[in-house]
Amino acid sequence: MLSSRNLSTARRGSWWKFGKLDNKDKGILESWKQSTMNWKHSAALWTRYIWRRRRAVLGILILVLCIVLLHVYRTIFTSQDPCLVLEQHTPRIKNSRLPKIIHQQWPRGKPFPKHSSRWFQKWNELFPDVEHRLWSDEEMRELIAKDFPFFLKTYDGYPHAIMRVDAARTFILYKYGGVYVDMDYEPLTNFWDRLPDDRPSLVQSYWSHEPVQNSLMTSPPNHAFWNLTWQIMTDRDKEKTLKPIELTLYLTGPMVVETARVQWDLLSPDHPVTVLPCENWQRLSIGYQHSWGELASRAWQLGFARAYRVCGPVYDHRCQMCIHHGTTAWTGPLKA
Repeated sequence: MLSSRNLSTARRGSWWKFGKLDNKDKGILESWKQSTMNWKHSAALWTRYIWRRRRAVLGILILVLCIVLLHVYRTIFTSQDPCLVLEQHTPRIKNSRLPKIIHQQWPRGKPFPKHSSRWFQKWNELFPDVEHRLWSDEEMRELIAKDFPFFLKTYDGYPHAIMRVDAARTFILYKYGGVYVDMDYEPLTNFWDRLPDDRPSLVQSYWSHEPVQNSLMTSPPNHAFWNLTWQIMTDRDKEKTLKPIELTLYLTGPMVVETARVQWDLLSPDHPVTVLPCENWQRLSIGYQHSWGELASRAWQLGFARAYRVCGPVYDHRCQMCIHHGTTAWTGPLKA
């Protein structure tokens, strides 16, 4: 129990003094260090410390609540109607000439993670007349060595497997055309007649700092846009000073296709790369078939770690073509 003297001292604490330790605070923290094995005592000490600074803690909680409410407001009340966005940016195409093939990548012999096998199967169920090809690491390297030998040295020189995976998908789309999609994408409907058949398309990112992603891409075969992408990857290959995740994004990931998109649109303004709106192709997946733990983690990533783009109400699935569950499994090996 806190004495009346301690309570009066706590009441005199000012908001702006939060974080400054007086002798009593230092005593509490020192006692905690000396009794870490006694969790009950530690909890009591921390409770006392937080109570002494309750005004500042309450202020922080109010600030966090305001941020959450702001994001909820932006998501629900300021987003465009997803069906209107769909018709404006990706209207239906009759007799599409886009090659009917879906490309995905996965190591040979490695079992699918939880849920991925179900998402993988849904592509077959919703697109029964489309070829579905799963590329292994060996098949991707064979493709580069046989059809694009000029890039093989750069390809083999990448320090991380995800870089080779990123690079290979651009060569796959150049040779075969069709659709490339990450393994953590789940289709909700057959959207083939919504995809442009005369130019590449890249999915818009829901991160505000990232215009597009390479998680969902489409293209007719032999399109010159990919030659520009390879040139950028080759020019950037000497950069090795970034951290692994940032290096991957810069050398072979979304930053490469975004740079290529900007340059291509300047070179060919009459046939720009199509950007698939996130309202339809990559709406936030919060609250859709996720546990409460996953929901809390996802909310933290999207609401606080980085600002995100308004991509439509998360519980409104009208005119939503697919869901990107965003497992970011590729970052695991880079953090090890």
